[in-house]
Amino acid sequence: MPVTGVLHTVDAGVAHLTLDRPEALNALTPDQRELLIELLADASADPGVRAVVVTGTGRGFCAGADLRGGAAGGERVAGDVARMIRTGAQRLIAAVLDC
Repeated sequence: MPVTGVLHTVDAGVAHLTLDRPEALNALTPDQRELLIELLADASADPGVRAVVVTGTGRGFCAGADLRGGAAGGERVAGDVARMIRTGAQRLIAAVLDC
C-alpha cells in the first residue's frame, strides 16, 4: 500500500517535501518517516537537486511522531527525522559549495 501524507515534487532543481496530515498537525507515522528518509536520500544522490524544502500543510509544520499508531520509540522517530533533515541539508550545502 502506498504511503499517504507526504507530497513530493521536484522543480527547477528544488525538491519539495510536504507533510500533508493537517488533521494530526502533520505528526509522522513510521511509514512516513521511512518515506522521508528515502526521499531525502534520493535528493542527496541526485546531482540535479540543489535544494530541499520541507514544509507542512495546515497550521503546524510537524507535531513530531504520531504516537497513536502504537509504534514504540516515538521520541526516537522524531529525533531521527531531525537528524535526517540536518544531514541531508549538510550534504546539499557541501555539494553547492563544491561547484
